[in-house]
Order: sequence, then structure tokens, then C-alpha cells
Amino acid sequence: MIQGKILVIYIDIDDDLGRVGIETPIVGEEGVRRVIDIASNYLASDSDFNTMVVSYNVYKKLKSNPNNDVEIAFISGSTDGGLKAHTTFASKLEEVLRKVQPIGAVVVYDSPEDESAVPIIQSRIPIYGVERVIVEQSRGVEETYVLFAKYIKKAVSDPKYSRIFLGIPGIALVLIAILSIFNLLSYAGIVLAMLIGVAMLVRGLSIDDAVEKWWENSPIMVISAILSLISLVIALVNGVLISSQFNAKSVEGFSALMLGILPYLAFTVVILAVGKMVSRLISRDLRVWHDILSLSTIIVGYYIISGVLRQLELGKYELSLQLVYELIVSSIVLISIYVGLSHLEKRFTYE
Repeated sequence: MIQGKILVIYIDIDDDLGRVGIETPIVGEEGVRRVIDIASNYLASDSDFNTMVVSYNVYKKLKSNPNNDVEIAFISGSTDGGLKAHTTFASKLEEVLRKVQPIGAVVVYDSPEDESAVPIIQSRIPIYGVERVIVEQSRGVEETYVLFAKYIKKAVSDPKYSRIFLGIPGIALVLIAILSIFNLLSYAGIVLAMLIGVAMLVRGLSIDDAVEKWWENSPIMVISAILSLISLVIALVNGVLISSQFNAKSVEGFSALMLGILPYLAFTVVILAVGKMVSRLISRDLRVWHDILSLSTIIVGYYIISGVLRQLELGKYELSLQLVYELIVSSIVLISIYVGLSHLEKRFTYE
């Protein structure tokens, strides 16, 4: 006879209970029975449900001996898997151990993923018994089935994986359909290679995680960056189309090329400046005037450069006095505004 309390632990390392709205740890017979009743409506065909029932049966069998002091607990990890799941499970286990204060544990689980939590339990309390639940299949076949089923489930339902395993093939199918409509299927291989390459680049360099964090910090800047990127792509495409019509090596051809892409390049820079300005306005940052001044400089510079390019396109290689006058006046005005606002910023900062 063992002197002290024995804890029966059901391991749910990937938090299947959390997916149906059940928060763990669940400690005690009453709570466990309630969880099994709820799970019977959502996980009846899942091996996890069978494992819960087996855990409860193990608990009842041990408790049937009047000399045994037994308690039961359901403990989950995290749907994120990996280190997050293990640290979450360890934290919940500590909470249960403080509450129950057992001298040993009986562990019940059903999958290799759940088995990875056994060393965590063993590092904190002696394990008196391990119950591995296998439903119908042999051990080898069952392990393969469980792993395959869980990976398929994650690939379909977990946003972290579904955007790769469903999103990329979905985009590929849509692109193939579009190419087929326009009789461009001969380019399908190139398009798919580019799509897969971009996906690998984004995932490999964690660009999606960086954008997600950037979005959390400043959604406005992310939107501005996307619009700027689109404008830049349009500028490049427009430049290619114009260069095919004019001789870009001549002054007139080069001017026509620059006039064709300049509005899009200006918009690329303007939208970034506006996004930064709006972000600072929302956070009530006094330095917003920097962005206002930058925006003004970009607009003035655009009109002056476009004016020069129009003259060159017409074959006028001498700058007009009006253009020189506008350049001098705008420069003086912008510099004066900068000096004045810098002085005001220093005064407000020191005050």
C-alpha cells in the first residue's frame, strides 16, 4: 500500500480541450466528469476522448481500493505546440501539484506528442504508472495514424499552418485558372515557381512574422508600405512599356521615361510620409511637423523636377527663369519653415 496521494494525470499537450472551450487544469472527479460530458459532444470520434475516459476509469479503479488516496487532473499545453506547449503544460502542472500535493503520479496519454510531456512530470514527481491508450489499431499503425491525423488537422484548422498548406495551393490554383482564361498556360510554370519562391522566402526569412509584429505596432504604416510597393511595381511596369516606345538613350526619350514613372515614384514616397505623419498624429507626437515638412518638400520637388523634364522632352535644354525663381523661392521658404519649427520644438522640449 502506498502512503500518500496518487495523482492520475491526463496529458493533452496540444490543448484539444481548449479548442472546444475547456480551460485546464481540471482537478477533481466532479470537474473531470463534466469535461468528459462536454467532450462527448465535440470529440466523441477523437482518440483524445477515449483517453479521457480511460483516465477516469484508471482513477475509479485506483479509488475502488479504500486504502488508496487518489485524485485526478486533466492538464493541457498549447495549440502552438513545441516549447510554448511544454512551458504552458509545466506551469499548469506546478499549479496542480501545489494544490493536490501528491507523492506520485499515474500518467495517461494517447499520442507521441503527449508522450513528450512525460519527462516534464517525471522531473517534478515520481511516476508510478504509465497508461498508453491505443484505439483499435496496433501500436505502430496507431502512432502513424495519430501523427498523420493530427498534422492534417493542424494543416486545416490552425491558422499558423493553414495559410501555408491551404493558402499557397489555393493561390496557385487561382493563378492557373486566370492564366487559362487568357490562354497563357504556357507561363504557368514560371508563375508557380515565382509563387513558391516568394512563399519560401517569406517563411524562411520570417517576413510574415515581422509584418505581423509591424501590423500590431502600426497598422497604418503597413498599409502605407503595401500601397507604396504597389505604386513602385506600377512605376517599373510603366517604365518598361514607355522604354519600348522611345529611345531611352536620347535626352527626349529619357525625359519621357522619367515623366512616365515619376508620378508613381512620388506617390510611393508621399504615401509613406503620410502614413508616418498619421501615426504620429494618433500618438500626439510633436515631431509630426517633420513629416509635414518632408511631405511639402516632396511635392515641391516633384513639380520642379517634372517641369525640368517637360522642358527637356520638348528639346529645351536651358532652364527658364520662372523655374529657377520657383526653385530658389521654394528652397528659401522650406528652409525658413524648418529653422522656425526647429526653434519651437526645442522651446517646447526644454519647457
